[in-house]
Amino acid sequence: LPYTGLLEAVYARKTFLVGGEDMPAIELLSLFVRRALSILPKGIIASRASVTAITAEDCTPERRTLLEGLTERLKLEASRVFLITRKEAVYSYIVHQTASLWSRDVLVLSGRQGRLLAYHFTLNRKSNPNIGTVSETDFSVSDALSLSGALRSILENRDYGTVYLIGNSPLGEWGPEQLRLLCKNRRAFQGNNLFSLGCAFSALSRLRGGEKAIVYLGEDMLQENILLEVSFGQRKNFVSFLDGGIPLQEAETAEELYLSEARLIRFQRVHLNGETKPVPIRMHFPELPEREGYSTRIRLWVRADLKGRILVRVKDLGMGEFFPATGMEVEKELLPDPVAMDPFEEVPAPRISVGKYAELPYEEKRTRMKLYCIEELARLILKSPSLLDESLMSEDLIRWISVKLGLEELARELRALLQRKCILSEFAERILMAAGIPAEEQRKSLSVLMEFSGKNPYERKKDHALLTAQKGQYAAAYRELNELLPEIPPERIAMKSSLLHDMGVLEAQSFRFAAAAELFYRAYELDRDKESWLAYLAARRLSLPEEEYVSMVTDFGSNEGVLEVEEKFKEAEEQWIASEERKKLDRLSELSLKGNSILYYEEFSRLIENLRAEYRAAME
Repeated sequence: LPYTGLLEAVYARKTFLVGGEDMPAIELLSLFVRRALSILPKGIIASRASVTAITAEDCTPERRTLLEGLTERLKLEASRVFLITRKEAVYSYIVHQTASLWSRDVLVLSGRQGRLLAYHFTLNRKSNPNIGTVSETDFSVSDALSLSGALRSILENRDYGTVYLIGNSPLGEWGPEQLRLLCKNRRAFQGNNLFSLGCAFSALSRLRGGEKAIVYLGEDMLQENILLEVSFGQRKNFVSFLDGGIPLQEAETAEELYLSEARLIRFQRVHLNGETKPVPIRMHFPELPEREGYSTRIRLWVRADLKGRILVRVKDLGMGEFFPATGMEVEKELLPDPVAMDPFEEVPAPRISVGKYAELPYEEKRTRMKLYCIEELARLILKSPSLLDESLMSEDLIRWISVKLGLEELARELRALLQRKCILSEFAERILMAAGIPAEEQRKSLSVLMEFSGKNPYERKKDHALLTAQKGQYAAAYRELNELLPEIPPERIAMKSSLLHDMGVLEAQSFRFAAAAELFYRAYELDRDKESWLAYLAARRLSLPEEEYVSMVTDFGSNEGVLEVEEKFKEAEEQWIASEERKKLDRLSELSLKGNSILYYEEFSRLIENLRAEYRAAME
């Protein structure tokens, strides 16, 4: 039985009666396509085709949905199935012919039962890349006179060098008068398969990808290139992120990046016509967690929707064991800034992820940190150089970098360094360079590695704890020293005494003077160091009432160190009187005496808040 209007029936979700049973129109259409594919010329097997393409007047959402349904039912690979418009097919056919045939504008004519469809191909050679466009004009034709009039209207204002005639004219055979008009001072060709050949050329072009000297810019194509500013080492520049000249529904790309704590990304929108200036756009993502340095790994998607809007989506991927991923996703439209942006403004640019993100992590021996990428290894070197030693320079690490991260060139360079017995700082420097870390960020960590070279593990851990204390993080530093204490061999008396003394200093800096005194005394008992004895007396003087302290030193039967401590307290008091902190308190007292309560409470609140912030930092 003949069935007509299949496409319209599919859109309307109709059914047909087949063999006494209802069959959905989409199933009947799938059967038709399957039968059509089965009667291909001998030697052509549909299942072996590298790509399947269908051409239609336009690519409406309904047609795309239809194509997806057919693809699923025919068990075709979706990424190799394309819907090509007639205009794109015309473009692709023309640019795959000898270049002399399209050195001027090209005209393609197709006749259909009283309708004349004219496709006009033009190439803009001033743009880079060159831009090819195809426009369409539809004429209603009833007789030879109206057909000749339509042709004159088409030809009079354009410099066509070539004309292609698809099939017959709208009235049947092309008449002598029409052919004379079309062939005058131009080359003319006639055939039936221009649309199908152009469709095949378009599909293969999409499948192969790559840069093109000529780009087709249809109405359903992305009209602009989207550039992304990235940094690597000392360099910062814009790179092409999403290329124009591809169908809007296929215009999507993604990449993994590392954001700075500013959480800023800068784009440029560059129209392919080359006639408008690039539009710089700065996007801020304050919704993402704020992390120091380049410690926020994100996945960045940029895509176009069918309305031509550019949408940017980011997802927080964290940074391994350093910062767990939140999985937070944010999507925004890429719109020009409401305030003109300074193109020379220094904006921290994201860093492109280097190499793969490993499924199986590498566990660094000294720190027991599990690492998944070269950036995490670089962060460990930057943030904890004092915890690392020569065990980092291992064949296991080099093999992981080569196999799991895919950084074979870096692995070869590290292996060469290992073979010539390089020092740890050289090995670490090559890793930091590969991760795109600028030289000024490397300098401090590499100097620490050079300084620590040759020190034993206990000295390394102690030095790291003291570096932590220098940042005001007394509680964290104390924990590190306390964990180190049981590891020190009994014969290392001087080191154990020094460690107890440093722990006492940290307790004193946290105003726990009684606990500090106990630690100073334990240190003194080990090696009778005078500095520990003086610190013990000072801590007791601060933790005990005056009478108890006097009684304690009297019981010693010796004044050793007592007068020296008193002298130091006197010096400290003089320094306090001259300090900025004392001046601030004097100002507060003055404001209170003058009854200026508003300024008093403002200054008082500011002082208390600063002290709280310092205390919180120390207790981290």
